[in-house]
This record gives sequence, structure tokens and C-alpha cells, in this order.
Amino acid sequence: MTAVIDQVKSAALTGAGINLLVTDALVGREVPAPKFAEAYVASAREQANEALTGFRGRTEAPALKAIGRLPEPIADAMITGRTAAWDRLGIDAPAPAKPAKATKSASKAKAAKADDKA
Repeated sequence: MTAVIDQVKSAALTGAGINLLVTDALVGREVPAPKFAEAYVASAREQANEALTGFRGRTEAPALKAIGRLPEPIADAMITGRTAAWDRLGIDAPAPAKPAKATKSASKAKAAKADDKA
């Protein structure tokens, strides 16, 4: 039962932290917390930052792929708006994925396929 309570507590802190990060971004500074809640607020902000960083990492590639299908002026506006929103929240863009290296078996399969065609 304590595992469930810990998950609920973590989800509540993350949700509160996201609200704090958005409020901080709108106000333009970190909103102070009451003395008795400073530890919870710091933990909430940290968990929210981790959650939003993970969220952006998972959604960045599909979003850019979808935006790439739009007409250029609209795509540019979408990219500008998305980047500004994430920057305002202080969430960094994920590192670009490195292209996968071809394995030896994949290289051999390509070579065999080329030989079959010839």
C-alpha cells in the first residue's frame, strides 16, 4: 500500500510542480513559497522539470515530423511558437538522436541483395 501512496504523492508533487513552473514563467520570476512548504515546493519543481524534460524528449521528434508536413510559413510559425514556449518554461531541447550504425549482418544482407539483382 505504501508503494501506491508514494506514486500518488509523486504524481501530486509533479502536477503541483508543473503549475509552479508555468506560474514562474508567467510571472517572470520564481514565486516564493511559505517557509513550511519550501522543501515540498523545491521537490515539486525538480520533479516537474524532470517530467517535462522527459515529455519533450518523447514528443519532439513526432511533433517536428508532423510540423514538417505543413506549408512552410505555418511550419515556421509552429516551430517558433513551440521553441518559445519550451524556452519560457526553461526546458532544454533533447539532444539529437545519433544515426544508428549499420551492423555487419545488415551490411552483408545489403551486399547479398545487390548480388542477387546483378
